[in-house]
Amino acid sequence: MAEKPSFEVRSSEFHNMEPRTREDRLAARAREKLEQSMLRARRGCFHKYEDPGNPVVPEPTSPMYSTETERFKRDVAGEMHQHKVDALMRQQEVYDRKRVEQMEKEQQRWDRMAAQAAEEAARMEAVRASGLRGKQNHGSEHFNIITLSYHETPQGQTLQYKDEVTRYRAVLRSQNLFNKNHSVTHNIITGEARPNPVPVPPAPSPPQ
Repeated sequence: MAEKPSFEVRSSEFHNMEPRTREDRLAARAREKLEQSMLRARRGCFHKYEDPGNPVVPEPTSPMYSTETERFKRDVAGEMHQHKVDALMRQQEVYDRKRVEQMEKEQQRWDRMAAQAAEEAARMEAVRASGLRGKQNHGSEHFNIITLSYHETPQGQTLQYKDEVTRYRAVLRSQNLFNKNHSVTHNIITGEARPNPVPVPPAPSPPQ
């Protein structure tokens, strides 16, 4: 008995095409639609077709765009009120954030001022403890220029002795000059005695 021949059908041997819809078949019959489809499918040189879309429908990024749900909203006043409330809330959030930032800056400023005051107080306390700053107001000599008196200290007594010696030497110099200018102790015309106009005090004694 002869074997029956087997037929193998391969999918690659067939070219499957998607059937056209009724709209496609009707469009193929219309001359205008046919030309538009041919222009869209045209390729060559520098030309490349770009679909502009519907010119009367705004883009989603346009201010004129609105969804189908928004188009049929009738409470326009309520929507505007809600926009105002949202804007007010956003502005209030900005105010609150700035207020907090200003409070933090003010607190930091007061902290810096307190730290500087504490540092200055510690520095002044150290200066008082060392006693160096108070010595700057002391005079170089042990003499009070207000009361014109010497200090009750050994240095003040030494200064007083030096001043008395200076005054004593000035009187001696005056006596010496008087004696040099007058060779005799009397007036040669009247014969009267000529005393020294400046009496010589006793020599000062050094401090003990």
